[in-house]
This record gives sequence, structure tokens and C-alpha cells, in this order.
Amino acid sequence: MRSTMIPVGFVYFLLVANFYNESAGFDKDHTPYYSLWKVTPIASLAGFSLFHGAGLSDKDRLLAGLGLIFGGIGDYVIGSSNEGIVAGAIAFGIGHVFYLMLFMNYQTKVHQPLVAAMIFWGAVISKVCFLPLLEEHPIAMLIMASYAVLLTSCFVIAASQYLNGTATQNEKGVWIRALGFLSTPYCDFLVLGSYYLAQYLILYGNIVAKVTPTHKKVANLKPYQPRSLVSAN
Repeated sequence: MRSTMIPVGFVYFLLVANFYNESAGFDKDHTPYYSLWKVTPIASLAGFSLFHGAGLSDKDRLLAGLGLIFGGIGDYVIGSSNEGIVAGAIAFGIGHVFYLMLFMNYQTKVHQPLVAAMIFWGAVISKVCFLPLLEEHPIAMLIMASYAVLLTSCFVIAASQYLNGTATQNEKGVWIRALGFLSTPYCDFLVLGSYYLAQYLILYGNIVAKVTPTHKKVANLKPYQPRSLVSAN
């Protein structure tokens, strides 16, 4: 399974590098070619998930593939027009619902300090970015806020399953998946760079978390052992 992800990752990041080259450093162009090159890496991961999946069940392959497909749709919409950010957020939001369905049903003890930190961060972002534009663009801002809440929920649940432990998923995979939902972009280069890395880590983490336990004794995994998100050791 892990050996399969090496050539998949090589092809994926080669396509990311090609997009970087074709777009002169991820420079947004809003042309058909820009959007096409932008979506090719995600399309490759979606195809791998749907038709191979490295051991995922048919249901999980479909969920992961649909998450990536809607991510690709969001990529194409945003890359095609300056006005595509809201429609793109809707597509990304649908994709994250499919991602959430991959792991939300596992036993989870929510990490309370993390929730408090995310609420504080959300309040700051709302004050600086959301509220000033709410009166002028109420529908667009509500859509963006809903997507932000959904993305935050994915991260909190994924991180809580690692920080507080899980007895039925592989620990390393849970850690990788949590890192996939953790991104701090500040410019176009880092937005796209972290985005492509996150998509790969989320898929890889789900595969490791859900497939590896079938080859190990679940009894060897101790539930709810607090640990740091910084290290998988």
C-alpha cells in the first residue's frame, strides 16, 4: 500500500510542478489553459482513488474520489474567473462533506483546548475579514463562513482523533490526515502549495489510517492516549 503511494505521489507532484511552470509560478491568469493545468494534479489523485485506492473499500474509494472531484471543480471555477470564488467555495464545501464522511463515524473524543483555540481564531478572522463585508455581500459572506466552519470541523475532528487517540485507526495515518487539514496560507504561492500538499496528505492519511489496521491487531492500539500533533512518535 505505502509503496503504491510513492509512484502516485511522484506523478502527482510532477503535475503540480508542471502547473507551476506553465503558470509562471502559480501566477493567476484566468485562462482555459491555466484552469486545465491547475486541475490536472487533483484529477490524477481522483482517478487513482476511484480506480485503485490502495486497499480502501469501494465505499471509501468513492467518498475520497468524490471529495477530490469536487475539489477539482472548485479549482477550475476559481481558476476560470475572478468571480468564481463563491461558487468554488461551494464545490470545495461539498468535497469536504465527502472527506468528513470518511472518518467522522469513528469514536472521537473532541480535544477541548483545540476547539477553544479555533473558536478564538474564528472570532478574530470574523472581526477582520467577515463582518466588514457582511452588509455589502451577505450571501457570499455566509457561504464563505459556512465553508470555513466546515473546514474547521474537519480539522478539529481529524486532529482530535490523533491528539486524544483512536483504537480503530492506524495512528500514523490519523496524524498524516490531521496535518492534511492544517494549512496556513498567506500568498498565492503558499495557498496553492499547501493546498496540493494537503490533498495528497488527506488521501494518504485516510489510506494508512483505514487500511493498515486490517493488517494489525486492533487490540494493540490504545485508545485516548493524549499526544502532541507536532510529532507522530
